[in-house]
Amino acid sequence: MKGILIKDVYCLKRKLFYWGITVFMAGAVCLMFVISSKHGNLAKFFAEWENTEDPESAADAVFMIPFLCKWVLSIFLLLPLAAAFDLVQSVFTDDENASFYKVAASLPVSRFERVGARATLIAAALSSGIVIDMILLAFCVPATDLLTYREAMEVVMAFAGVALLCQSVALWFGYRFGAKAAMYGNLLTLAGLAVLTVLGNLKLLKRTFTAPDELKSGYLYDLFDKAVSFLENKGHFVLLIAVPVFAVCYFAACSAAVRKRGVA
Repeated sequence: MKGILIKDVYCLKRKLFYWGITVFMAGAVCLMFVISSKHGNLAKFFAEWENTEDPESAADAVFMIPFLCKWVLSIFLLLPLAAAFDLVQSVFTDDENASFYKVAASLPVSRFERVGARATLIAAALSSGIVIDMILLAFCVPATDLLTYREAMEVVMAFAGVALLCQSVALWFGYRFGAKAAMYGNLLTLAGLAVLTVLGNLKLLKRTFTAPDELKSGYLYDLFDKAVSFLENKGHFVLLIAVPVFAVCYFAACSAAVRKRGVA
């Protein structure tokens, strides 16, 4: 298993370099964003809106502008996690392009270790993305009032859970249906999550799209607020669901590898 992991790392040498650049740039942008919100153009912009003569516009701006800035900052904080997801996906793609699956069964490594190497890479890459996000948040949160550590970590865990779900299903698809099917595992997972989201909010969606025009904006805001509230307060549930799914997909992939003699 160690040999396969070393092979994966060597295949990802250039990607790891780009990943390091992505992490550095994400950290730099977050730092500039925080400095600007305290002492730069953003701070000046906040002060101008708070001192405007129109009370209604000021009230809306005081709420919306920090809200938008918070989510822009959150997107930059998620870049290391997105880059880690791309690293794992690159391994599937590189193995498929090199037809590595054709020689996998001839390696002096058990089938469980071959699947375990891929699962270990998935867990290590996504865990590193989460750890880097935690470090960035530890520096950014104390320096700004735009977001709290708990809310930001909930968002990070939600997106980490989605990434883990996608890679878990892709791992199983790769061994069950062949290496070329791994990509469809990601697409199927995202489609399934979209369907579950719609079903979970079917009543609110129906009320929104059947409401009179003058009420639609309010219902759309309720829908948006519910999504944001879930990400900021219950995002860890996505990761808690993803972990057992990852374990199930790992054993399912091992079973498929045994039936197919390790060829994926």
